[in-house]
Amino acid sequence: MTQEAINNGKVLLSLNCSREHVEDLQKILDCTDLLKKILTSPVVSNKKKYNIIDKIMKKTKLPKCLISFLKVMCKNGMIDQMDDILESYYRQWDLQHDILRVRAAFAEDPSEKEKKEVYSYIEGKFPGWKCVCQFEVEPELLGGFKLRYGNIEYDRSILNRLQYLENIISS
Repeated sequence: MTQEAINNGKVLLSLNCSREHVEDLQKILDCTDLLKKILTSPVVSNKKKYNIIDKIMKKTKLPKCLISFLKVMCKNGMIDQMDDILESYYRQWDLQHDILRVRAAFAEDPSEKEKKEVYSYIEGKFPGWKCVCQFEVEPELLGGFKLRYGNIEYDRSILNRLQYLENIISS
């Protein structure tokens, strides 16, 4: 992700559009590869790109600020970085609203008790933050779990413990 994409994500956040509207914009952009190809094409004039944006957005209920933002991204040749821009926006939005998104990986489907333990652990580490967990199954963990949030990883898997033992034995 480029600094320019991060900065544009922050600009998008400053427009005070709802997260739901930004998610709708992402759905529209992800709907077809052809739209992105047209909006990134150097052969298509900005005027034509703006007309296409207007026609598509006319059928949606997106606020004008988002439509204008999309046109500016076209003008600046940033449409190819929209995924990163939107990811930056989501991260900044979460920070602004004290939301922590956690990926919790287990060797097999976690029980309700294990899920509660994950929430308790995270809420203990980050009091006052709302924890939103995405639970995944990674059989290669062999047992235990691995939590990822931001740049932090908390690995309590059997695989990690075996690798640790292997390092101790081989050193």
